[in-house]
Amino acid sequence: MTYLTRIISLIVASVTLLGCQKPQEETFDVQFNVPAEVTITSEDTELSFVILFGHAPLTSDVIVLNSTSAGSHDCAIKSVGEKKFTISLWKGISSGKYTVSVKRGTKVLEVGTMNLTVNRGGDIKPDAGTTVYGIVTCDDKPVANVVVSDGVLVTKTNEKGIYQLKSDKKYGTVFMSVPEGYEALLDGVLPGFWKKLNQATMSAQRADFELKKVDNQNFTLYVMGDMHLANRNGDIGQFRTLMNDWQNTISTTAGPQYGLTLGDMTWDIYWYANNFMFGTYKSEINNDIKGISLYHTMGNHDNDYRKDGDFDKEIAYRENLCPTFYSTNIGKFHVIVLDNIDYTGTPHSEDDAKGNITADHRGEYAVDFPKEMIDWMKKDLAYVSKNTPLIITSHAPTHMPASATSFSDRVNGTNGGVNTASFVSLLSGYKVHFFSGHTHNMFGYERSSSYYETNCGSACGSWWWSGHLTPGINLSQDGTPGGYMICKAVGTELTWQYKSGGYPISHQFRSYDMNEVKKVVTPELGASRAKWQTYVDNVNGYAANTVLINVWGYDSSWKVVVTENGKEVKATPMMAYDPLHMIALSAKRYKSAENPSFVTSRWSHFFLVNCSSANSTLEIKVTDRFGNEYSETMKRPKTFSTDAYLK
Repeated sequence: MTYLTRIISLIVASVTLLGCQKPQEETFDVQFNVPAEVTITSEDTELSFVILFGHAPLTSDVIVLNSTSAGSHDCAIKSVGEKKFTISLWKGISSGKYTVSVKRGTKVLEVGTMNLTVNRGGDIKPDAGTTVYGIVTCDDKPVANVVVSDGVLVTKTNEKGIYQLKSDKKYGTVFMSVPEGYEALLDGVLPGFWKKLNQATMSAQRADFELKKVDNQNFTLYVMGDMHLANRNGDIGQFRTLMNDWQNTISTTAGPQYGLTLGDMTWDIYWYANNFMFGTYKSEINNDIKGISLYHTMGNHDNDYRKDGDFDKEIAYRENLCPTFYSTNIGKFHVIVLDNIDYTGTPHSEDDAKGNITADHRGEYAVDFPKEMIDWMKKDLAYVSKNTPLIITSHAPTHMPASATSFSDRVNGTNGGVNTASFVSLLSGYKVHFFSGHTHNMFGYERSSSYYETNCGSACGSWWWSGHLTPGINLSQDGTPGGYMICKAVGTELTWQYKSGGYPISHQFRSYDMNEVKKVVTPELGASRAKWQTYVDNVNGYAANTVLINVWGYDSSWKVVVTENGKEVKATPMMAYDPLHMIALSAKRYKSAENPSFVTSRWSHFFLVNCSSANSTLEIKVTDRFGNEYSETMKRPKTFSTDAYLK
């Protein structure tokens, strides 16, 4: 073959190969500016965008505005000029965060996101000195007497639905107390009851709110303690399993439904080390749960440890989730969310480039109700009738078990705030149900006929460790399964039950044959560690033929009745360690560490039964304060192992 022939052959081969290649997909280059904040009025029918670098859309293209709260809308391009183009808007467009995309045929190009505010009351001329103002509407009609606050000042809308505040914008937010018979519009499951205040302190900033009507005199409220999502210990997979349980409950429950977290949705130490912050949390919760309005309470691990002092540590929370304290109304209940984790004067923690803490100040906080927050609460309650029942939350509880049958005050007012006794006295005349988290344990305490506290356990159990080490067993340190509270409101009456993740609602206690527990809880099981021996000694201290019952939702109005051979035997309240938690988590952690964290804690809500023999059958009946009965026929000997207690 001559040189020329070889060249011609190569050219022919190259052309042949090019002809066999798959044609490249058609692309289109459209560039325009999507502003972060856009404000329009409800009368506006069009919206314009600035074209960048001459890359304009075609008039045949479609601009897509997509919001989790308002859905996806195709907007026709009305005109295209040299510097800008204009789209047509749909009737009834609502405020929200919108993703802006351009669609050409079957291809979609995402361009950016914008926060769209729709002013529904037309122009409002604020009074002299007003720095925050706006209108509250429902179906484009004003809603009067809606309470609005900036966290310091509290006011309400007039007959035209307008509010005004001479605010110094200290907390950078303004919020409304959603009134009875309404709901805030949602962004996923997050209710739009608050707005950021991001303009200069003395400038007059407008912040409008939209409501939708709902008959919520009867409703379901889900209350969930500590989640501690951090992308570790397989927590995301475990969390999604729990969320599947919750979503199934939501999907099979009729009527309006709401959720309320109790703090520590995230885990501060892993914000930077694992890049798991509020944005990731919001994406996760919006992906996992549908069909409810989910309100949030702030926890100690939701503070930014790289900041100094309480106020600055809260900035990321206020900018991404909601105010740290606020109120709303659900049906006939007034809900007050508080933050009793007070980092006043606390310096920032130091860490290295990987987020490893080198100087840790994260635990240097007081549990109290700061004066500024209490001052706001008093103003808020001035608009609330004494006949209105209150639901109040904070992360840390106001009480703690002192023994199997007694409780002590928990909030001490160390930083000059309000302690438990003073807090309760401020609520005199109201009927209060207080919900708290933080302990990763559970209790119910009726301080009086007008003040009841539920410490709700936690979603993550023992920071997801037990489910990580023993798949399928997610327990708090007191043995309470990871789960959530289901509250039913009928008018002004509230009932509640704890729902263990993956179990039926009837799963309200767990029984142990201590004869069998002794055979399993040995020194070797925990690598003969000195501190593990505390559990071994505790178990060996039980008399022969005793049975231990863990009733995690117990309060003084519950009844625990046990019969042996048809004869009732005494069930004695006691503080105890949960045996299943010992072997599912503690023993395994002691095998790898001398002083592991998150191990089994001694807690209330246990009952001891002395039996006449090792082989008798017990009938256990537990009745809660609302008359619901839960029972077990306990055949003994009862095997003790993690497999025996798997659902």
